[in-house]
Amino acid sequence: MSREIKVLKEFKHRNLVNLRTVFREKGKLFLIFDYVEKTLLEELQSQPNGLKGEQIKDIIYQILQANHFLH
Repeated sequence: MSREIKVLKEFKHRNLVNLRTVFREKGKLFLIFDYVEKTLLEELQSQPNGLKGEQIKDIIYQILQANHFLH
């Protein structure tokens, strides 16, 4: 688990949710991330008839940017 936390702390990119801090309390591990106003799942669920083509392109582009950064 500590290796994953180290990696999450190191990676800073505009298309990734940043890990702010980590602490343990009463035997439980807490990870604090940046606040995200709306998740991709929420966006998809809010439009039951599907997303517009431009929205899809924008989302895919952001995912690919993050993937490229991580690799």
